[in-house]
Amino acid sequence: SISLQRHQFRREYWVVTSGKATIELEGQPKTLSIHEDVEIPIGWWHKLSNKTTMPLRIVEIQTGIKCVEEDIERAPHKEDHDFKI
Repeated sequence: SISLQRHQFRREYWVVTSGKATIELEGQPKTLSIHEDVEIPIGWWHKLSNKTTMPLRIVEIQTGIKCVEEDIERAPHKEDHDFKI
């Protein structure tokens, strides 16, 4: 799983290469299967998890003015929120 987080300086693009991804974008759930993709705009809250027993693999491409690990703002936990951030 990837915790509920957002980035101020980069966008991300995820492509599922195996398995099934359960994602949340700005509070909206979505399921992605193999060869499906999603773009995560700068500043959008997002979360990734694997709710199956099959291994999940994704390719992540980052673009922006700062593609560094320090550009992660994690949501306070409380089961990742009812989405009032």
